[in-house]
Amino acid sequence: QSVRLRFNVSVSGHAPEALVRLDKLTIAEMPEAVALVSALPALRSVDLTWSPSTLGEDFVRYELWQSTTQNVSVGNGQKIFESTNPADTTFTDTDLNIGGAYYYKVFTVDDRDTFIPSNELTTTTVPVVLPFTDSLDSADNWVTGSHNATPSTWAISTSDPHEGSGCLAIAPTGHYQPSTHSYIETAVDLTGTEWPVLSFWDKLDLATSDWARIEITASGKPTVYVLGSSEGEHSTWRQQRVDLSRWVGSPNVKIRFVLQSDSAPTTGEGWFIDELSVAENPEKDTPATLPIEEDFESDIQQNWLAAGWHTETD
Repeated sequence: QSVRLRFNVSVSGHAPEALVRLDKLTIAEMPEAVALVSALPALRSVDLTWSPSTLGEDFVRYELWQSTTQNVSVGNGQKIFESTNPADTTFTDTDLNIGGAYYYKVFTVDDRDTFIPSNELTTTTVPVVLPFTDSLDSADNWVTGSHNATPSTWAISTSDPHEGSGCLAIAPTGHYQPSTHSYIETAVDLTGTEWPVLSFWDKLDLATSDWARIEITASGKPTVYVLGSSEGEHSTWRQQRVDLSRWVGSPNVKIRFVLQSDSAPTTGEGWFIDELSVAENPEKDTPATLPIEEDFESDIQQNWLAAGWHTETD
């Protein structure tokens, strides 16, 4: 029943002198917290709702904190909302990763500067459901990122799309930058699928030692790298089709287009992607019958899931 409270400052012989100040000391019961009621996910956003504060005149503000790891605290994550109005009990967290997990907690601050933590809620933004078709006239279904200090330049290019008014490009105007390692990604829900296929059109222009590839991953499964290309080009649009059957049943499959360049000043126009879809293979219920003959004289995408293979005349 008797507790001694001590403030102790210890300074080593090598530390600079410092002035330590204490003020506004309070020891009291923790005031009543608000309850974080719901965190409803959408494709790239989460709608949050909490109960109103009961602090009355002692209320100062709300602070809503978000983190990609559990045990949210002030300083662990980022503050995404603040309000001095006790009636503000909703907020929409936007510009999130698709298929990403997020943790939330509301702190009510009183006039004693006490940060009163609510319960913690977690949710995962909703991946795209099949069939998924994207004309890529906008990047609404995509999130960009970078693996180094060079920011991602993936965006919509309106120059020479395969169809429509735009396409995805690492360099919408001009050439991509040296020392880049950036990506653009989405996520799809393959629950209940039988033979899903990723299909898109692309063209490519890479400098020596630069490369581009697709990275596909799902929870509990290793990342798979497909459709790799390096220091090459195909200046005309080609259709690509990638078999996604190894991820059948996975509720959150991330599809990422990556381009990496070295530090050499010479670069290329980059990677252009258009008319993308993820859907069941239309041929899954109509297998070919014997005899099967293939002379590889025509576009093999008609009969094969080629994932980078193409016919050549050499």
